[in-house]
Amino acid sequence: MKKLLIILILSYLPLIGYSQDYQRQNYALAKKKTDVLINQFLKEANIPGISVAISKDNKLIYSNSFGFSDLEHKSPATNNTKFRIASVTKLLTAVATVKLIESGIIQKDDSLQKYFNDLPEAYQKITIAQLAGHLSGIRHYTEEEIFSSNTKNYSNLRDVFEKFINDTLLFAPGYKYKYSSYGYVLLGAVLESAKKENFNDIITEYILRPAGLFNTLPEKYNVAIDNLTKFYYPQKEGDGFTIPEAENYSYKWSAGAYLSTASDLALFGSALVSGKIVDTTYLPLLFTPQKTNNGSEILCGFGFRIGTDWKGRKVVYHGGESEGSRAFFLIYPEQRLTIALLANVFRAPLFEGEAETIAGYFLNDYSWKEQIISPGKYSYTALNKDKPMKSEINIEKNYGIISNFNGRDVPIVDIVLDSDKIRIIGTARNGIINIWIYPEKNRYIGYWGYDKPKNEFIIIEFVKEKNTENK
Repeated sequence: MKKLLIILILSYLPLIGYSQDYQRQNYALAKKKTDVLINQFLKEANIPGISVAISKDNKLIYSNSFGFSDLEHKSPATNNTKFRIASVTKLLTAVATVKLIESGIIQKDDSLQKYFNDLPEAYQKITIAQLAGHLSGIRHYTEEEIFSSNTKNYSNLRDVFEKFINDTLLFAPGYKYKYSSYGYVLLGAVLESAKKENFNDIITEYILRPAGLFNTLPEKYNVAIDNLTKFYYPQKEGDGFTIPEAENYSYKWSAGAYLSTASDLALFGSALVSGKIVDTTYLPLLFTPQKTNNGSEILCGFGFRIGTDWKGRKVVYHGGESEGSRAFFLIYPEQRLTIALLANVFRAPLFEGEAETIAGYFLNDYSWKEQIISPGKYSYTALNKDKPMKSEINIEKNYGIISNFNGRDVPIVDIVLDSDKIRIIGTARNGIINIWIYPEKNRYIGYWGYDKPKNEFIIIEFVKEKNTENK
């Protein structure tokens, strides 16, 4: 019996080696394709610097940076460059909350009156779960607060209550979903109260140290930080940039004040889904939609937004932006793949579509052949919010140009086979564009969108006149 088992194991070893070689080859091609895509996207979207990292099964399988961390001195962005992760910070808070629940220190249905006995009556019955899922009714920042700079230093999150605690709740707790950064300030204060520790020490103890994240830290006012990027605002006119004022972020440690690298964030996702931070039996708290009082799902768990990609695979994610930064973080829990995108400019177009398109290269979604669509000039009609756009597409090999798409020319970076569809991947000022089409008689028909096929798209080949020779 033992001899038979040994023979069977030995017979499978060549297959294991073949599988590993195939995966390495696939990742090598995926890396090259991603490099080309991000390089072109950086130019089209006018982003000074961007960093991208992908992890799978606890391994970093892709990490690269593009553009500049400092435009004035032409300092390149590197994989060690730290960016503001803005509201992606809320995921650190949400995961720390679940860790304290797992440890029995707090309960998800604890009300705030258990931790603070001096809150206004309307706030006292808000629960930890409602804070984590944006169901509390606490307001978000006002427009004035978003575009003003805080200079006051707060030694703990309890002191930040002065900014919002006397404001009327927008609705009864649990009534509906309403995104609130101040809700996450309150959640961070609960953790401080329960642990009798500073919030940043809690994050280090429960997340950064177990996951081995050595480049993730809070941004402290007037404290020099190694490898920190410069931050930029796009000017209203032209392609130039301005630099935002320095700000003291101590008022939002738990809502949007952390710095990180794309590699650290990708490894954070891997550590989370593999059970390094919280036991996997507690992941449903993070990855399962919460419900309102009347039972309606809100597509948000503890912190994480919950959705599906265009193939129907589950994704959990969160984006963030603050002064001179944009961050996007997405996990495929079942495939155990995480992607992190960081940029050093406000309002950079990094969303689900950009993350899912890049992830597709590493999930074996795409296949290639020499010429998927015949080279030549085509006409197209596309709908955008029910308004037709008409112009031309020039295709050479598996790249080309889409003319006058939303008023601009869109470079085609790749044309791939994606399941039973042809997928055209282009880069534009406002994001990565995807067009899913299939042939029908003398044309291609399908849909386009940034993350899912939503808007009608039709391509018709031009009939070129034949040259006639003079006799």
